[in-house]
Amino acid sequence: ITQFQRTLEWFNIPPSKIALPYLQSALELYLDYGIPQQQLVDIWNNWSGTLGDSLLTLEPVELEGWYELGRLMGADNNLLLRIEQVLEQRNAASVDAFSALPPQKVVIFTLRENTARRAVEKLKPRNPRYNYVLCTDDALTAEAKTHVRSADIVVIVTTCLSHAIFYGIQPYLSDNVVYPRSSGTTGILAAVEDFVKKKCG
Repeated sequence: ITQFQRTLEWFNIPPSKIALPYLQSALELYLDYGIPQQQLVDIWNNWSGTLGDSLLTLEPVELEGWYELGRLMGADNNLLLRIEQVLEQRNAASVDAFSALPPQKVVIFTLRENTARRAVEKLKPRNPRYNYVLCTDDALTAEAKTHVRSADIVVIVTTCLSHAIFYGIQPYLSDNVVYPRSSGTTGILAAVEDFVKKKCG
């Protein structure tokens, strides 16, 4: 039995919002690693359909992340459309404070480059003055040391990082560190958003 099959068995549980972030991170990982797409789509469709309207009460960043994952996989169009409508309504009624913030340098330490890039693609349009640097080194390099010293925000994806880089950068960290709950795109987005909101009061 493969690791993917074990994961399928684990997620063959009654869908719940509590378990959704773990499922999302796993599906994104398997999508990046080329698991047959239809198997992933079936899981996304099942959880979206079963959770129904309760899915729509997720935090905006979580709901958008779930939607984007389904869109990338080619999920059921009706399910996607329902989520898209809710996202459009929320965006129309809200003001994104992120867009008015001063320039910042954000350095993301992770070994999952694809998910970090997707997070940056989502963040960049919201504030073009932010500069994002991805560091996928598995040991402390001079470049990594320079980036962490000059960063305004340091994102450390501990669930997908080597021990060498994690401990190597510790002496250069201050109070500007963000630790995402997961290594997926949404985990990084949510962590950066939460940090910026707290910092700006």
